[in-house]
Amino acid sequence: MATGVDASGGVHVFAMLPGTSIADSQLERDAVDRALIAARANNAPPNCTEAYVVDTAFESYANAANPDVEPGREARTWHEKWTVQGCAASIIVEITFVPHTNGTAIEAAL
Repeated sequence: MATGVDASGGVHVFAMLPGTSIADSQLERDAVDRALIAARANNAPPNCTEAYVVDTAFESYANAANPDVEPGREARTWHEKWTVQGCAASIIVEITFVPHTNGTAIEAAL
């Protein structure tokens, strides 16, 4: 679980995915869509409509940091492996987070 405070001072609680992902809650939410699309497009059983991320695993950082990323944010690209479970199939999706000046790009592949 993670917590955050909005502009009005309201406190919100966010569920985080299981595992060792180092992505914050917003990046996780954005990456889930990409992970599910990659899993369904490539390895999901036919007519499978339900799939969930059941585990996340931080793998490694890239050696170089992006010098354009402002201080206080992770500037290195990092790699994770996420497990998507759906219709009795378990699919590993490789997620790459690429920090840049305006945010973080997310790439998903099998």
